Amino acid sequence: MTLVAMALTPATLSAQTRMQGEKVNMQVRTEKRINKYGLRSDPYDGVYHFGSFWVEGAYSQFLCAVPDYRSLAGYGVGGGLSYLYQNGRFLLSAGVGVRYQTAYNAVTDFVGADRYAYSRVRDTQGMECELQYDFESRQDISRSLYLNVPVLAGAYFYRRWYILGGFKFQSQLLGSTAMSVLATSTATYDRYIGSMGEMDNHGLRKQVPLYRTGERVQLGLDVMASIEIGHEWTLRKYKRYVRSDLDRRDYRVRLSAFADFGILSIAPKAVTSPSPLYGIPEETRYDFDTFTMTHMLSSEEASGSVRNLFAGVKLSFYFGYKTHQKCIMCGTRGRQQYLKNYN
Repeated sequence: MTLVAMALTPATLSAQTRMQGEKVNMQVRTEKRINKYGLRSDPYDGVYHFGSFWVEGAYSQFLCAVPDYRSLAGYGVGGGLSYLYQNGRFLLSAGVGVRYQTAYNAVTDFVGADRYAYSRVRDTQGMECELQYDFESRQDISRSLYLNVPVLAGAYFYRRWYILGGFKFQSQLLGSTAMSVLATSTATYDRYIGSMGEMDNHGLRKQVPLYRTGERVQLGLDVMASIEIGHEWTLRKYKRYVRSDLDRRDYRVRLSAFADFGILSIAPKAVTSPSPLYGIPEETRYDFDTFTMTHMLSSEEASGSVRNLFAGVKLSFYFGYKTHQKCIMCGTRGRQQYLKNYN
C-alpha cells in the first residue's frame, strides 16, 4: 500500500493527465478531419460546383507601337457571372461579364510646317504671309465597353491561397473617343523679321484649347493572357456529418490580384481613306473651331500594334455545394454500406 501511494505522486499524476489530454486532443483533431462515415471533412477534398459573381477594378492602358503615340494611365471596371468546378485542390472556371475601359494616350507635339503651311496667303487683314500651326499637349481618349469571357484553370497551393491562369476573350460592344489639344498659329511676313503671333485681329492665336468627341473606333478581338492570385474565406461553417443536401452547401468569398495582357493586336483595320490627325479647312483656316481631329488609332498615321493591359484587384462571391466526399477507409462500395447502415 505504501509503495502504491509513493508511486502516485502529484508529479506522476500530472504527467499521466497531460499524456491523456494530448491523446484526447489528437483524437479530436483527427475526428475534425474524418466524419462518422469515414469521410474527410476537409473543404479541399471532394468535388464542388459553384456559381459566382465578381466585381473588379484595374489600372489599364494601351501598349502601342504607333509612331508619335505614347500610352498614359487609364482605368477599367467590370463584373460578371462565372461557374467554378473544384476537385480536391484543382480548379476550373469559366464565365461571362462586361468590362468598361478608359484609356488615355498622348500624341507627340506636332508642328505643321510642311503639311499645314500655306504659302503666300492673306491673313484676316489682307496682308500676305506664310502660316504655320503648332499642336501641343494633345491627348487622345478611348472609352470602350467589352464583352468579357474568362476561361481559367489552377489550384490551391497553400492553405486557402490559390492561383489561376488562362485566357480572357474580349469583344468591343460600344466605343467612343475624345481628343484635346492646344493649337497655336503663327505667320511670317516679308516686311517683318521673324514670325508673328498672338494677334487676334490678324487671325493669329496662341494655345487655343480644342476638344472633340463623338468619333467611334472599332477595336479588334482582344485575346488576353491572364493570371490571378488570391485568398479565400469560407462564410459557412463546414458540416462534419452530412445528413442532407442542405449540409452540402458552401459559401465563400475571394479577394485576388490579377493581370491581363493582350496577345493579339486590337488596332482597328485600315479604312479606305484614313483621315489625317488634324484637318484644317482652307476656307476657314483662321477659325480654330472649324478644325477637325482624328483619333490616332483611326488616322492615316496609325501603324504597328496596339495591345491591352489590365492589372488590378477582384472581389468574388461563391455559392455552391459539395457533390460527394472521398472515402479514406473503405472505397465507394464500403461508403455506400456505411450510409445504408447509418440510415
